[in-house]
Amino acid sequence: MELLIARGSAASLFYPCILFVMFVGCGSDDGRATVRGSVTFDGVPLDAGVIALGPEPGSSGLAAGGVIESGSYSIASDGPLPGKYMVQITASRKTGQMVEVPTIGPGSQPGTMVEQTEQYIPAKYNKNTELIVEIESGSNRCDFELSSAG
Repeated sequence: MELLIARGSAASLFYPCILFVMFVGCGSDDGRATVRGSVTFDGVPLDAGVIALGPEPGSSGLAAGGVIESGSYSIASDGPLPGKYMVQITASRKTGQMVEVPTIGPGSQPGTMVEQTEQYIPAKYNKNTELIVEIESGSNRCDFELSSAG
């Protein structure tokens, strides 16, 4: 399997579709591939996050995604069709700061404080993804070594 790097893409457009596909799913005899692999960040397995595959612009693939746990992920029989896909990897962590929850409508509790979280994976791996993979029919392994370095 070949990892390709793309220049500047509008990867964030397919993210809402991925969430829909992850929860709806499809039948297992529709030609979809399985994808599994590992994700590291600065050489350490990514503790928790989300991986999303979206078809490259102009292609006819199906979006798919999964949860990253302890540096591993698996997208089973509801995975993508063979083809080229943009990959988005996201993960959040607590900042140690407390922030006030916005008051939104009736029942909101003004002054409620929660611990703030932040997306810490660089944008080049998610909303401005440079990650492209070629998915083949059957079982695929795609490992990703992410870095905080620019």
